[in-house]
Amino acid sequence: MIPKEFAINLFNKHYLLILEIDNDLSQEIIISILAKKHALLTVDEILNANAIWYKDSIPYNYWNEVKKEIEKI
Repeated sequence: MIPKEFAINLFNKHYLLILEIDNDLSQEIIISILAKKHALLTVDEILNANAIWYKDSIPYNYWNEVKKEIEKI
């Protein structure tokens, strides 16, 4: 899966999870903001858990690209 697809997928998973808790669609902006923050937190945790990756390694670059794509959402 390319980083953009993964970013959208991760965002959507968090969005739906938050929506399950409070399915008031009038709060869609808040839900989107929370989903984005949670998705970014997930990627940061992956990067921090794998701090041994070299800055130019394929996994490191992949997750940084995912993070950039989430930031664009």
